[in-house]
Amino acid sequence: MQAEKLVVIVWAFATAWLVARIASLVARRVLLWNDERHWAGGADLADQMANIKRRDSLVAVIRGSVAYLAFAAAGVVTVAQLSGGVDRLAAIAGASFLLILVGFSIQRLLTDIIAGLTMFVERWYSVGDSIAIPGLELQGVVEDLSLRRTKLRALTGEVIHVHNSQIQAVRVLPSGVRELTMHVFVTEPEVAEQLVHRV
Repeated sequence: MQAEKLVVIVWAFATAWLVARIASLVARRVLLWNDERHWAGGADLADQMANIKRRDSLVAVIRGSVAYLAFAAAGVVTVAQLSGGVDRLAAIAGASFLLILVGFSIQRLLTDIIAGLTMFVERWYSVGDSIAIPGLELQGVVEDLSLRRTKLRALTGEVIHVHNSQIQAVRVLPSGVRELTMHVFVTEPEVAEQLVHRV
């Protein structure tokens, strides 16, 4: 009996992982197909880049959303199996109560997801945009985003993961523009001023 429950639990999580992977591939193919159908031959490079960034952002959000739903379903199946089976009302009630408790305990995750959904719907930024986050003093290129976090590549090459609920404001930098602050200590002020003027 225990072995059967274990097999069902492993099957549920394996299926959730597979569904998340397939959803990402299907979303990318559907969006590429849609882009080919609505491709305007006269579109300039900026419009094409904006469409690519929008498509990559949408694929990332779809992938994350389907993964969360699939693993949540696997969690419900696991709780139901551990509490006596899906067909029993007590198991469903117990799983529901446990999910409510888990929901309260993972408020940060839910806050991140709601913030990520809001930023995506309002189109704050897309994959490939150069952004600065003023409150956190972070700046970089958006490499990936999901409903929970944003992944940045800094000018130094560092990878920075930021929870979406921490992003209170964003400055989207124009294409090709980067901000850089340098502190230079000099012993000869006149030579330094000449150097600054030349730069």
